Amino acid sequence: MRNIAFLNLIQNNRNSQIQLSDSNSLSSMIQKFISELPDIQKIIPIALDIEQLKLFYGDKVPADYLLLEENRQDFLLESMYRNAEGYDNCFYCFGDTPFLDINLVKRMYDNHLRYFADYSFADGYPFGLAAEIIRPYTLHELYKLIPENSTPVERDSLFSWIQKDINSFDIETEISPVDLRLKRISLSADNKINILQLHAFYKEGIRTADDFISHQNRLEEFTRTAPAYYQIQINGSCPQSCSYCPYPQINPGHLTDETQMDSEKLKKLIWQISDYTPEARISLSLWGEPSLYKDLFGVLAWILDKTAHSIVIETSGLGWDFPDESYINPVLSSSRIEWIFSLDAQSPDTYRQLRGEGQREALNNLERILTVNPDHCWVQAVRMKENEHDLEEFYRYWKERTENVIIQKYDSFCGVLEERKMTDLSPLKRFPCWHLKREMTILMNGDVILCREDLNKDHILGNCFTSDLEEIWEKGRTFYSEQLKGDYSGICRNCDEYYSYNF
Repeated sequence: MRNIAFLNLIQNNRNSQIQLSDSNSLSSMIQKFISELPDIQKIIPIALDIEQLKLFYGDKVPADYLLLEENRQDFLLESMYRNAEGYDNCFYCFGDTPFLDINLVKRMYDNHLRYFADYSFADGYPFGLAAEIIRPYTLHELYKLIPENSTPVERDSLFSWIQKDINSFDIETEISPVDLRLKRISLSADNKINILQLHAFYKEGIRTADDFISHQNRLEEFTRTAPAYYQIQINGSCPQSCSYCPYPQINPGHLTDETQMDSEKLKKLIWQISDYTPEARISLSLWGEPSLYKDLFGVLAWILDKTAHSIVIETSGLGWDFPDESYINPVLSSSRIEWIFSLDAQSPDTYRQLRGEGQREALNNLERILTVNPDHCWVQAVRMKENEHDLEEFYRYWKERTENVIIQKYDSFCGVLEERKMTDLSPLKRFPCWHLKREMTILMNGDVILCREDLNKDHILGNCFTSDLEEIWEKGRTFYSEQLKGDYSGICRNCDEYYSYNF
């Protein structure tokens, strides 16, 4: 057999030289894995420029490599297809996944040959343990099948190509004896959160597929690393008193509340977040209506210019003013901002019952964003008893306009509000809360509370204007550790938001 390996360095390899031990950098671990692949005759790293190669290899850049003109899926497929000619099988993996397991991949390879597979992959394991295996003939067929595709290369690009005509290929799947997908563990070094996770697993000696299976009940201990999502309240005012929202209760004067987070304090906070977790997503919509925040577009433009953060703006659709400034359109059309319009109903009467007046204004503002940024504009409805009769019409109407429709579960905020949910979606077996694991919730005065459900501010972990974010985050570990032991006390006892997941 003559096999070739393709190493993707396009995605993210700026952390290649990070040491997981005194003798093991990410790069050295991945290179060792590739050198041990069965029947390997040639290794080709794929990058966009020489600098990406140097980040991974240092000064010892290999003689054989591929540079793509652009980060495009069709360019990658064509390059792999042409360079795989004359070989029997191709291995494909990423340059930021140091836990690639040679024993797992050899097992996959044996089955790949035994069952004459066109394509083999692993399923049910954390991402980053297995390479993919594909025959050059299959790449050739995919090249004929897939038209021009200028979208950037993704982690699942190879599998997505196969899916275009999945019945035409013989696929072999290496299925994990325990499905670990629910834990959403990514063993990659593409961001600080995952790097901290790699360090934690490596230190504990959990590095191979068998290790992850044998320690399946302990994995959650090592996955609360740093916040991936920040919910920030920037404004006290809201133009509506929605019947299913607790905000009118905790702030009875919300209709006329003029308090806001000072813009300089907000920028300072964003800098802190950027320094701590530069890849995290930030929502500026915890409570209150973000459209009513002074110079919101100026702040958004500043975040887009100064940081790498993605942003979430969840809005009623009311109160928007689009000033005629040069920076407005780039903000509205940015792929780094997700716009979520909470409408809740198609019928004007049902809308009025749930949210009050303003449906026409909300729809007009939605149309503005939907026109300039359709891929990142979302339409949302909370499913509850009051709008169940209207929800199918709502869904059908908006699905004809956009794929981005969110039907959100009803939240009683641990029993503070009347129970209005139509069905119980909670898992049969409870597990530790996703929000405690990956989110930080920041109020307008800088106080960091346990989570959004902590309406009475019973658990203030610190203040982000006076304390270090990492120090505040660590104070929340006690509550998460209790849940690891099956102790769901306080407001957590009656909460069913633990399994929900933000962007």
